[in-house]
Amino acid sequence: MTITKSNYETIIEMEEFHPLFGDSNGGIQTRQFDATQQLSLPTVTLSAASRRKPEPKRCHMARSLKIFVCLFPLYFYRQINDVSVSTDMFSSPIVRNDYTSVRSIHDLDSQRVAQWCNRRVYECPCQDPLVANPRDSETAWQTKHAKNVQVLTDSMSGSKNGTGYPDVVFYGDGLVAGWNKYPAVFDSFFKVTKGGKFNAIALGIADDRSPNLLWRLQNGEMPDDYTEFSTEPAVMWLMIGSQDLGLTSCAPELVIIGILRIVEELLIRTTTANVVINGILPRTFNRDGFVNKGGLLNPSTIGIPTGIGTTAGSNENGASGVFNSAGSTDGTTVASTTKSLWQDIQVVNEELKLYARYRHRVSYFDHNKKLFEDPSATGKDLRIDPRYMEDHFHLTQKGYQQWGAAIAKRLSKLIVLPYRNMPDGSARQKAKTEEGYQEDSYFGDDKDEDDP
Repeated sequence: MTITKSNYETIIEMEEFHPLFGDSNGGIQTRQFDATQQLSLPTVTLSAASRRKPEPKRCHMARSLKIFVCLFPLYFYRQINDVSVSTDMFSSPIVRNDYTSVRSIHDLDSQRVAQWCNRRVYECPCQDPLVANPRDSETAWQTKHAKNVQVLTDSMSGSKNGTGYPDVVFYGDGLVAGWNKYPAVFDSFFKVTKGGKFNAIALGIADDRSPNLLWRLQNGEMPDDYTEFSTEPAVMWLMIGSQDLGLTSCAPELVIIGILRIVEELLIRTTTANVVINGILPRTFNRDGFVNKGGLLNPSTIGIPTGIGTTAGSNENGASGVFNSAGSTDGTTVASTTKSLWQDIQVVNEELKLYARYRHRVSYFDHNKKLFEDPSATGKDLRIDPRYMEDHFHLTQKGYQQWGAAIAKRLSKLIVLPYRNMPDGSARQKAKTEEGYQEDSYFGDDKDEDDP
């Protein structure tokens, strides 16, 4: 190393900055040199530990490109195999608003949801969940609605076979309507004269979404004022939302808003009744019943909307069929495939559970673990038990037996009444004649337990 100066200067270096110039005692040493002279300093060899490597030049664009190239095959694999799990790194947060503080219908705003369709489609016929919407174009639906109104009227008047007022009213879609396929099973749990612990009626219509049920409640399937009757049901049991996800491909947050809108409607029209939100049951289009896998889709048996490669339509019975090896129930060619709904179902159910925890007179009920072959299975191995859901959507007779037993167990905690087995009147009405009767002592919220 060569140092030159234009004139005589004094260079003072401290050892802590440059050890070459320090004396043996670690002090300061002064050196002078002439401009005509050159001072050659000895070569200093540093140890590997003290040698600093030069900072490499980084190209952030190149690094991002490498990351994309590495991750794209994984994304492509997931799309081809129709795998959808909760750790999807390519999806944004599904629910962006908090619904635990909802206390009225005015706290719900569907316009705050930017994307109304779920992550699988770009276009969907999803309706505003805050607006009641009938299925006027379907004659069969109108007939079923009129029948439900008559069932409610007969039940509330107590004139039907002397069975008395209903302790429980089930509202919902095809899963609630499915009770009518197995009347003996329903009566064994929910008709006192047939050995049940409670009196109940089931008001469901297949393929209904939240706006359809909201319209039904506002048009005859729920009294405007229970004061015209001597009592009101103890429990309103709600099962809705599955077809909002599977039939009209609504985004999970929009489905949540639709369900909460119905809950608030039930609370407005009652004064003491408990509202139980039944979590959406598992379902899948996978022909082998795996909920975290997509599957072949037969549009002739499921009304899949435009936007995922099929023709819009609706099957009145809401049947999805039992898929054979070809993925079809009737031998026809399958038109499309679709991804798993399980992640969306879990998101909706979790939000409903949180909402119920903070809402007075509302509780949440979960039955999903009972419907899997192995509830401890994770990821792609989680599979619906065909004994309970043969078509991986609708309950079988054994499925209704299992569900009914679980519901009756929960009702025993919500309706703790000594006279619930009396056939000549509702359990609640009979209990009110007791001395010292207190509403809260007979009807608990049971908010913390979600699995019977």
